Amino acid sequence: RLRPNQQIAVYGLTYSLVLIQRFTSDPTRLIEVARNLLRQRGGPADAPEPRPLPPPKQDRTAPPVSGSDAKIEYLSLQYARRAYNLNQLDRATRTLEAFRQLAAAFAGVPGKKTVIWLTGDASPLNPSLMYQIRLDDASLETIRIPWWDIAKTYEALNSAAVSLFPVDVRGVFNRGLPDIAQTQTHDEFRQTIGESQPFDQSAYSGMTDFRQGEAANAVLAMQGAAAETGGAVFQGSNDLGRLLDRAQGYWGNYYVLGFVPQGPIETQKAVYHRIEVKVNRPGVHVLARRGFIMRPANLIASEAEIQRDMTEAANSPVDLTSLPLKLNLGELTKVGKKQDISFTLIVAGDVLSPIQNAKGFHYDLTVVTLVRNQDGNIVNSAGERLASVAAPAQAEAVRKEGLSYKCAFHCPFTGPFSGRVIVRDNHTGLVGTITLELPEL
Repeated sequence: RLRPNQQIAVYGLTYSLVLIQRFTSDPTRLIEVARNLLRQRGGPADAPEPRPLPPPKQDRTAPPVSGSDAKIEYLSLQYARRAYNLNQLDRATRTLEAFRQLAAAFAGVPGKKTVIWLTGDASPLNPSLMYQIRLDDASLETIRIPWWDIAKTYEALNSAAVSLFPVDVRGVFNRGLPDIAQTQTHDEFRQTIGESQPFDQSAYSGMTDFRQGEAANAVLAMQGAAAETGGAVFQGSNDLGRLLDRAQGYWGNYYVLGFVPQGPIETQKAVYHRIEVKVNRPGVHVLARRGFIMRPANLIASEAEIQRDMTEAANSPVDLTSLPLKLNLGELTKVGKKQDISFTLIVAGDVLSPIQNAKGFHYDLTVVTLVRNQDGNIVNSAGERLASVAAPAQAEAVRKEGLSYKCAFHCPFTGPFSGRVIVRDNHTGLVGTITLELPEL
């Protein structure tokens, strides 16, 4: 029941963002994609593998019981809690990165965009302090998600006119009982039966409490993501079609109101501005983001932030359009055991935001070129940070005609290759990419 000219794409998030179906208005193709997903065994694989952890220290205080078996089990539970905490942080980091890639991919597309987020466990994004404070063992505290990662994610979504509509799909499929890999130890079984916490490293007294608590965390996470992007949470029904109909009704009509906040551009700390939208009309439900954050300019232009953005852009499955780019290929020449493919890159000047000072207009760009083989492995990379000051007349020419940059791809002779160019405006953090198949000799 798509509306006329309604374009929908399907993405998946496992260990990274995956393009499942490109934008289409053909319901037949979308139905086939949905059927293929439903035919897969189990629930969505949205939990990445935990990163390797250092072995637990052996000099920690032993549990208040005697016996080497109890001590070994205590250390095992301690290690499991650390692995769980790090896994939660890793899942949250990957989810935020995927949202930033989606936002940057469609920032250059005009109009309102909606992401219907089908998830059964958004708990890693919950901002509550359930695991932040551990009086018995400070090493088991959950690592906080850096505030700047969350801030830049919502900033990217809002700048791209993207709203998140989380759909709680826990009513659509049942995770069932724990599998054999989740077999409880004797002490865990005693804990569940007795509803006690002898040496357990979690905040829950049993498996039922764990699932109830994580379900509450997931709802809080969904509500936070929706509130910061002007969306809404859909839950309480296992009729997925009905939930999607409700979502489609929300984005059918909308207004876009914009303003430029007054204040210093070179702010040294993040500033959050609250927004309140009211409509003096009975029966009208307003969906609007509750505020926006202005990140410090020195953070946006820092080398660490540039490196993070470049890594995300290199790993993105789709090209990013926050910064419009045009690439003109030049000649292909042989240099030693490699081939060089020259090109001219033009960055849209009306999107660049140079900083005006006494010397003129200051531009600050980072340009990275990547060459990948047919297996997706990077075989060559190069990068350069371009900083220059232009006179007013030159800046006006750049605004109209764009900023030109000449470079080349460096490739081996064997096998087909693809190239990707990544450009970042270090004053705003906007990123654009172009990916293309490279010609061969």
